[in-house]
Amino acid sequence: MFEREQEIPLPYSWEGIIWEEAPYERVFLKILREKIDPVGSSIPRFTLMALKVLPGGSIPLHLHTREAGWTETLTFPAGSQFTVLRDDSEEQIIAESRMTLTIAAEEVFGIRNDDSVRTLFFTSLMRPGFTGYEEIKAA
Repeated sequence: MFEREQEIPLPYSWEGIIWEEAPYERVFLKILREKIDPVGSSIPRFTLMALKVLPGGSIPLHLHTREAGWTETLTFPAGSQFTVLRDDSEEQIIAESRMTLTIAAEEVFGIRNDDSVRTLFFTSLMRPGFTGYEEIKAA
């Protein structure tokens, strides 16, 4: 399932999602799908989340302490405007079409919604799946 980034579904209606608070101010999330390993591993095969960053909100610089080969693929709909934060740089993005960013284990990364009006929506696909907030370390 979801072999290529182009296959990652984006919700029809972001507003129709029942959001949960994330540990960051002005950031909300919802697990859309998760595949549990049938052989009893506590780590899901993948976790697909929707994220919502209110105007002026951010997911601060952080890293995921995960196994080699772990990835997080972020998919942004066309028209998204945001700033990518790295440990040594910032890059403003205006996505003219749907775009993806892939983050590796231990890579320092963050997102900031600099827009004063529009909410930023995107999805996060983690493979293997999300194991909990204890895997996330501030950078």
